[in-house]
Amino acid sequence: MSNSRKKQKGIASIIFVLMLAGMVALFPLATDAAHALQTRALLDDASEVASIAVAALNEPTNSQDSISLVTNYVDAYVPDQSPQSVPSVTVSRTNCQTKGVSCLAKFKSGYQYGVQVMVKEDSWFGNPKIGGFGRSYDVSSAAVSQKVMTSSSPVDVSLATDFSSSMQSKLPHGSVKIDVLKNTVSKIVDHLKIANSNHPPSLSTLGAAPYGAFTHTTPSDSKTICELTQAKSKSGTATVWNPDIQTTIRDMFKLKDKSYCNTNESRWYHDIPLTSELDKFVATFSKFSPVGSTVSWNGIIRAAQLLIKGHNPRRLLIIISDGQDYGYKDTQKLVNHGLCKNIRDKINSQKAFDGRKVTTGIFFVGFGYDPNLNAPLVDCVGKDHIFEVTKDEQLWKYIDSLVDNFAEETGHLR
Repeated sequence: MSNSRKKQKGIASIIFVLMLAGMVALFPLATDAAHALQTRALLDDASEVASIAVAALNEPTNSQDSISLVTNYVDAYVPDQSPQSVPSVTVSRTNCQTKGVSCLAKFKSGYQYGVQVMVKEDSWFGNPKIGGFGRSYDVSSAAVSQKVMTSSSPVDVSLATDFSSSMQSKLPHGSVKIDVLKNTVSKIVDHLKIANSNHPPSLSTLGAAPYGAFTHTTPSDSKTICELTQAKSKSGTATVWNPDIQTTIRDMFKLKDKSYCNTNESRWYHDIPLTSELDKFVATFSKFSPVGSTVSWNGIIRAAQLLIKGHNPRRLLIIISDGQDYGYKDTQKLVNHGLCKNIRDKINSQKAFDGRKVTTGIFFVGFGYDPNLNAPLVDCVGKDHIFEVTKDEQLWKYIDSLVDNFAEETGHLR
């Protein structure tokens, strides 16, 4: 009996040793697997949040800005990546409104943004001879965000565009400014045409008030376009220069008659009222040529007069200028006395076609120069609403983002 027990103890010891060896062998694998699952969970969170951020940024597929944005999220969520590697990131943007394009869940009302990420992790047990995942292993994740461009959120866009002679010069790192502007307008038109093709209850519209020293506008009592000033004297009559600040602001939404004409010159460019006939808009705008100096307050007031004729809940007034104003001091005085605030307040007091409140944004693009150098326009729009363009595609990307995102929901995950 005693010998039998001793034999059983010996067998149990052998079994325990064998099991212990197996447990020791499995420990590295189990530990690395747990670490990999934890990393995957963190990476899933990072990719989902990053996909929404990418939707807000609204850059083309695999743009450097989008990739950098996603990489920053991945680094923040997964800080213990292998120090010898960088995350692999792919970002895509798909226009689901385009004919023949298929998006998740048959989504057809906007853009889809896909994010794919992969990180390399060092194994905690890096010797392949003792099990585990080897010296390192890859963890990947993906997420999709879809931004709804609903028919209930059309937009009216009015461009106050500098058409002074300097627009014939080149951007610091790009092409001739006027060519970049015209190409950008064509892309804006293509963007709005896609939104309008879904037959919303109100169509998005585009208008323009090109300006030099004056706008080229049809007076209220004439059918002939002229170089027209928005300036008023203290007595309320027209004055070409040196506007009376308070009178000019008070009457800025009143259309001016032919007494405000400087000359009957219109062959270079002219106003285009808000329109949903977008092909006609771009055909007309493409024929314009720059000439003269820069007096931006004339363009801003005229662009506001166009924008107040809109019917949509979102209104954008975008000022594009490539240098300092000839009427710099007058612009500053007008802004100081509430020019831009009055524009926002007046247009925001309207109701949209569906009874909703109107939200107006005024933005300023420094076209080939630092917008901070134009203090009056910075004061007009606010420091958060300025942007500097030095390369061709930057203007389109910025305006595209404004059209998509201003006063609009970013999107939701699918």
